[in-house]
Amino acid sequence: MHDILHLQLTVLLSTILLHLSRTDAIEVHQVQQPPPPLPSDSPQSQCDFAHLHPRRYAAYHLPPPPDQLSTSITIDGVLDEKVWAEVAWSEPFQDIQGPHFWSQPWFTTKFKLRYDQQFLYVGAYLEETEVWANVSKRNDVIFHDNDFEVFVDADGSTHNYKEFELNARNATWNLWLNRPYRDGGHENSTRVDPEHGFDMLNSGMRSAVFVKGPINDPSERLHYWTVEIALPLSDLALHSKAQVPPVANFFWRINFSRVEWSVRVVTDQETGKQHYEKKPGLKEENWVWSAQHAVEMHRPEWWGYLQFALEMRIHHP
Repeated sequence: MHDILHLQLTVLLSTILLHLSRTDAIEVHQVQQPPPPLPSDSPQSQCDFAHLHPRRYAAYHLPPPPDQLSTSITIDGVLDEKVWAEVAWSEPFQDIQGPHFWSQPWFTTKFKLRYDQQFLYVGAYLEETEVWANVSKRNDVIFHDNDFEVFVDADGSTHNYKEFELNARNATWNLWLNRPYRDGGHENSTRVDPEHGFDMLNSGMRSAVFVKGPINDPSERLHYWTVEIALPLSDLALHSKAQVPPVANFFWRINFSRVEWSVRVVTDQETGKQHYEKKPGLKEENWVWSAQHAVEMHRPEWWGYLQFALEMRIHHP
């Protein structure tokens, strides 16, 4: 009797195990293969929303000059100083609406930053095959041409921020905005108030552009233009709570923009000379360092972060 029960239990257990193994096989057979990994630039792959974070750049303090009358940077538009070579370029610019917008820049734009007790220094590289500029009057609306722009909010309040623009002729426009335009803000500059308007030139603002060849000449095979700017820290921080000179490791808000127009070559019927003109009916492209997620630079809450760092310690082998 005991042997019969043992045999029956053995048969029953074997049947159950066989059934389970078949079920597992069926289930394994029905499980779908995992999908291929998403590209690293896919929005779905950015599970931490890193693509929405404002960008960051650390500006290193310049070494002390050998004497009180010299500086480490000569504002001539040529980025050939050692103090530029020893610091990193920023990330390339992206479309103002973000890295996942369907249209992205076809020319490279990037910058470097340094500072001392008086100035924030900007060096920029703009790849370009058609270097042109028409605006020549200072503190005019520069973005009617291709241009390079700097925006600084010294205390991160989104109020009392400063803007600087220049084109390939080194025509410049600098202004102070009490608040964003959407909040009823207005421009303070010598463009709107020639006698009393805000103007960083009075505090030593300087800029220069280097182009390897003449501008506005379609026969020239140009590839880029470079920019050097010295912006007075005292004016950048005017009417803010920011400390000047900046304290090491403190942050300011900053962003950079490039306006790019599509142009065509036109031949003058009388002189036979060629020149550039904007293609009719096309809007400008807006390329920026830190994405604004809208076609609007005057959203300071989306600007990047500028961290002021101590003087670089370079160790030679």
